[in-house]
Amino acid sequence: MASFTGDLDDYRDWILKQQAAEKAKANQDAKDEAQGEQTSKPERKLDRKEEKRKEAEFRKQIAPLKRAVEKHEKNMEAHSASLANVEESLADTSLYGEDKKSELMALLDKQTSLKQRIEEEEMAWLDAQEQIEQHREAYDIANG
Repeated sequence: MASFTGDLDDYRDWILKQQAAEKAKANQDAKDEAQGEQTSKPERKLDRKEEKRKEAEFRKQIAPLKRAVEKHEKNMEAHSASLANVEESLADTSLYGEDKKSELMALLDKQTSLKQRIEEEEMAWLDAQEQIEQHREAYDIANG
């Protein structure tokens, strides 16, 4: 630390100049920061717009898969209702007589067919769900 070479008035002036310089620097920093925020607000607005656009693009991309999921769900419900009707008919004990053997066989074939259709719809539904999940994971990775 060096000694000051002026009188007390010179020292006071020197201190005031340093404080004024520090204050001016702080004001300039605040101005620069405010200008930075003004430029970042539109960037944030653009980022949000870009994010919304990407989300809409993602929804558009998976829309066919969602429709497929809904279609498979409806088909499973319809087949399950038909299967319930067939199984209700199979519960009728009079169906098991010799005279109704052909009707019984037809119902058993229909039951087997409906169970197979339900299983196929479930597999297709599961496949569509997995594809949606894969697209979602890829979207999340790409968009942080």
